[in-house]
Amino acid sequence: MTDNMRAYAGFKWVRSLVGSTPPSSIPLRVASGYAGSINGGSGSIDINIGDPVRLLSTGYAVHAAGNEAAANAAEDIYGIVVAVLPYWDGQVKTFGNRLPYGTAYGSVLERQSYVLVYPAAGHIWEIEVDDATTATTEAGYTALIGENCDHRLTTGSEPKTNCLLDISTHVATTAQWRIHNISQSVANQDFSGAYVRLYVTCNETQLAPFVTAGI
Repeated sequence: MTDNMRAYAGFKWVRSLVGSTPPSSIPLRVASGYAGSINGGSGSIDINIGDPVRLLSTGYAVHAAGNEAAANAAEDIYGIVVAVLPYWDGQVKTFGNRLPYGTAYGSVLERQSYVLVYPAAGHIWEIEVDDATTATTEAGYTALIGENCDHRLTTGSEPKTNCLLDISTHVATTAQWRIHNISQSVANQDFSGAYVRLYVTCNETQLAPFVTAGI
């Protein structure tokens, strides 16, 4: 068994279901001092590129929990983070590929934290799987096509999240993501190894017209 190459963590945009160009990114605010956590644990996590987020009724973005949140139902997804706008580090606005947890800007509007997201719905995403036992061959992964799974926020090297597709939960009934196909990435070197990549589409989304109830 050989673990497959890893170039990133989280969801990566592949293509639109209705075209070939990337969608326009949507800016979402993040609350001052926001610190995400995995399943309500004590370890705080940053908002990283590739993370799924949901929108609160307050207008702020937070991590969209997945199957790791045993005490909570899986959450609908608004979009996937594709960029982090310059954030207030306590002295100046600074650039980075993540929004550090606890970033505080108080009530000064010009210092607000923003992330840019692509809407989750209507697109194909690439994501790595979270185990090397549910399927261990190309045929085994092919058999999962059309099944639904939740994602799972895990801890990479703190405080980076390591979002993976929880293929052990695959069902024909409701879950956050639909397995669309096996990724064509050259990173898929060994189907018996860890981090095989799949293409998925989003089932459980907050975006209209896919849902009719308000956030």
